[in-house]
Amino acid sequence: MIRLRGERLRFPERPYIDKLYSCLSRNIVIRASRQVEKSTYLANRIVYELVTRPGIRILFVSPRAEQTQSFITSRLHPTIVDSPLIRQALGLRKNARLKQKHLQFPNGSEVYARAAFHSGDATRGISADILICDEYQDLADGDLPVLQETLSHARRPITILTGTPKLVTNHLEAAFCQSTANQWTIRCEHCNHACVPDLGVIGSAGLICSQCRELLDVQSGCWMASNPTSTWGEGFWINHLMAPWVEHTSILQRQFDYDESRFKNEVLGLSTAVGELALTRDQLLACAVDRPQPATATDIPAGERQLLVAGVDWGGAGGSHTAIAIGSIKPGDPLFTIWCWKTFPKLQEPREASRAVAALCRAFGVRVIAADGMGSGRVANSMLLEDLAADNPGITTGGQRILYGICYGSQDGSPTADGLVEQLTIGRSKWIGGLFSRVKLGHCLIPREADCPEAYSQILAEYADYDSVTRTIRYRHPESQPDDMLHASTYALVAASRLATAATADPEMTTFSAAAPTRLATAASAAGLQRESDPVVTPDPWEFDDGFSGQFFSGP
Repeated sequence: MIRLRGERLRFPERPYIDKLYSCLSRNIVIRASRQVEKSTYLANRIVYELVTRPGIRILFVSPRAEQTQSFITSRLHPTIVDSPLIRQALGLRKNARLKQKHLQFPNGSEVYARAAFHSGDATRGISADILICDEYQDLADGDLPVLQETLSHARRPITILTGTPKLVTNHLEAAFCQSTANQWTIRCEHCNHACVPDLGVIGSAGLICSQCRELLDVQSGCWMASNPTSTWGEGFWINHLMAPWVEHTSILQRQFDYDESRFKNEVLGLSTAVGELALTRDQLLACAVDRPQPATATDIPAGERQLLVAGVDWGGAGGSHTAIAIGSIKPGDPLFTIWCWKTFPKLQEPREASRAVAALCRAFGVRVIAADGMGSGRVANSMLLEDLAADNPGITTGGQRILYGICYGSQDGSPTADGLVEQLTIGRSKWIGGLFSRVKLGHCLIPREADCPEAYSQILAEYADYDSVTRTIRYRHPESQPDDMLHASTYALVAASRLATAATADPEMTTFSAAAPTRLATAASAAGLQRESDPVVTPDPWEFDDGFSGQFFSGP
């Protein structure tokens, strides 16, 4: 049915196209380089839906009005009017004139075209069955939920996102990471190594195996999901190394002419920035332990039970989750084990969240809790103390648990008393970077992805960027992608490090008898962990360098 410049549309030497055109997922994201048929696919998909589903309503969104107009005029209109069969199916006359912003067809189908560079407000009031966002990386960040409100009445809503990546900070990259993230994988005929079309396979004469350096046949590849457990939808990465019309010499020339960022974006379809994603999926999966998450402390080896701590990031603001991480560090051992990751519902009533956290801490018998101590976190921490006191009245008079209220700052500070809570300022970049360093160096064990996929997506959304004002590495995440579990895990690392340091100063600390709180205070003082009111200040033995630099701290 489809005509392209007067000729039938065909896909010779492009085996990677078939799966894209046959994909029926409710969510699809295409992360691609320039000129790899993204717009052609979108036009064909729109026409297919218009013809086969009379009465369907499609919303097409791009960043700027001129981009939207160009797509409608140069892609969609010709696809429709150049085919007599499509015109007949839609009920159009041969010389029919189509509008730009609202296309209506005699069979009842409609296409709305809007721009959403600054916000998605232009789409308010539209009801659609399919949402298509082209050049998604340039749309207003965080506005996808606003755009998807147009699908609220659809019986089978479909969202299709396409674009060319720019910075790793971008929501296109975040969506791709949430998807199955299909990669065109080429199996080397010589060494059987699986290669993907990235920088490592660009040779002087063609694509080569990144392991044995022999030539590869790109058409022999197949799609392989790098995130096969995704329930969000299908993702596809397409670039010039896969396209048969792109000469290899032109790729080499552009590699010479372009800066690395532009080459990665426009030729390889890869994100880049001053910073990069803090962790890759492979790095995170390398730390995963293939066992179910423990439900209580009895599921954890006896030698670790007395060292369990909890990190809590309270939810509420902006619809974020309450997240908790249960972990431990043995004195003298750099290994940080995260035994359990758990998130609680968004916008849960604060008291319910507090009781749920207290119940989990009770089940694991955690000894130290480090929780978000900023803003409403102070109130949540007070409620947590009350809920913990319900099963242990002695906690209000110096019982068995210690609660740190964590505040992020540019550098570490000493604990200060705030009622029964120890307010503690920690260096944000330092501690988050330290957690990432542990993962990269293999000094961290985490639950398997099948038990907590949401935690994985939240941690993988983080990227590292250089702050030219403070001249430090800063960690950020796209506004549309939460990172609650990252902070909960960071807080748990802080608590576990302090407990391990105190236990090193007093080996009997791990028995936690009735005198444990007193011994912890004494040991903390001996280890240089005094409050600001203490007269003596000694060097902090668990101080370590910025994790992003690859330096690892020398203490436990």
